[in-house]
Amino acid sequence: MTNDFPWIVRWKLENGASSNDLVPECPVPLPKEVGWEAISPISAGSGVCAFHYRGELHQPATFYADINPDTAFADEPSLMIRVVDSGHVRTILSDDIVESQGRYGLYLLDPTAKHALWNRPNEVNEAFVLQVSCSELRKMVGAQYLGARIERALSGRPDFFCAAPRVSPVLLRAVRDIRHAPFAGPFSELYRRGRIIEALAVALGDLDDGIPSEVRRVVSADARKAGLARDIFMADLLNPPSVESLAAQVGVSQRRLNAIFKDAYGMTVFSCMVAWRLDMARTMLDSGELSVKQVAYMLGYSHPNNFVHAFGRRFGTSPGRWKNKD
Repeated sequence: MTNDFPWIVRWKLENGASSNDLVPECPVPLPKEVGWEAISPISAGSGVCAFHYRGELHQPATFYADINPDTAFADEPSLMIRVVDSGHVRTILSDDIVESQGRYGLYLLDPTAKHALWNRPNEVNEAFVLQVSCSELRKMVGAQYLGARIERALSGRPDFFCAAPRVSPVLLRAVRDIRHAPFAGPFSELYRRGRIIEALAVALGDLDDGIPSEVRRVVSADARKAGLARDIFMADLLNPPSVESLAAQVGVSQRRLNAIFKDAYGMTVFSCMVAWRLDMARTMLDSGELSVKQVAYMLGYSHPNNFVHAFGRRFGTSPGRWKNKD
């Protein structure tokens, strides 16, 4: 990990064994008997850190994280979002925050504070983390009012906080697009910056702190039903409900649900289901643990060629090329 990574992490086991004597680096290697972890940085430009974390503990351990003093994040507060894909993360700051697939972590971080994290043993923890310095946040949004607590931080009077709002479909989509930019080279960073601003807009809207009512994020009843239907579907992508069942669960007709989805996501329910399952297929291929044929069968394709054609239509490349892109 390069020295511009904003965190220096230590770990400590229940028996007292720790990483205190190791050379400072991030992440500090875990002994095999303790667990494993992998961090994949995502290029997002200056003042922004984004990465994908995946790991598993075999025994209880606590991670202690400090802001890296050699980075810009050490000089000012920063806003951090952590969206958990699998597992649970308990963060210990002024309050205990438990993040899961239903709730994400939202923090205004004090660069001098000590942070402790605890993951449940014997479950794979996977999360996307986005951290933006306050000065970079101001550059992104210009003179836009950001709510009382963020404005105080930007004016040098920070009121540090941590929260665990509900994860919305819009935030999940922004995170997915940040992780999987469809462009290469400098255009990928430009694309990600746009999606990062979208994710920050969701988070700032979730704070809903001191923002005048006329500029608050308004979510219609239809949008809530679209989000609920998406959450039901995303809860079991490998065995999704039928469109008829989905409509019944959110209390609308199939025709109405399709209209709601077109308004919210630009596609019918069925088209969204196909697209989101293909997004899942891409993530499964990224893991490197499954073959193209295995992924196709897991997603219900009786013929792998049908999966290859569907994947190509969505992502412009074959699943085999995507799997071997590195």
